[in-house]
Amino acid sequence: MHRIFGAPDGVRSSWPAWATLLSTVLIACATAASGEPRFFDLSGFQVFVVKPLDHDKPYCALLKSESDWNRVFHPAAHMGFNKPFAPPAEYWRDHDLAVLSQIVSVTDVLHVYTPTKALLTGDQLTVSFVRRPQKASTSFSEASLAVESRKGRAHRVDFIEDGKPICTFSDKLSGEKNP
Repeated sequence: MHRIFGAPDGVRSSWPAWATLLSTVLIACATAASGEPRFFDLSGFQVFVVKPLDHDKPYCALLKSESDWNRVFHPAAHMGFNKPFAPPAEYWRDHDLAVLSQIVSVTDVLHVYTPTKALLTGDQLTVSFVRRPQKASTSFSEASLAVESRKGRAHRVDFIEDGKPICTFSDKLSGEKNP
């Protein structure tokens, strides 16, 4: 499986910028054509989860539209950054997005989760990942993991952390869950 994000330092820097862009586009096209789910890099957006997060429980949602995105995420403007606040509206024509978010100690928010597998079987999307232990801290932030799938394919989502289910829900119930 090709990892979309989280590659070791130096891997991308050894490629010219055009080669990295080209490989990303080709992989995205191949993934879209095959219909396989893939990990979606939320660090490309300046957003945070609107819903108050519980320190002990994850927040999960299956986003199917721009209005779902706007209900779950709000812009997080930062000086010196110029990232978009949301995917383009056209994105939602072909994709759904399963999101898991948790409050974590602020040590290295971008590397809390190591995705291992995203598998779509029938209408069930199973997302497996490893959560890196965090050092104790008095500061907390939000870490998120997202997986995109072809529009209308996933109706049940299972997030599996270190081999244990931590969030299972069906969009037929509410589309989101804070267990």
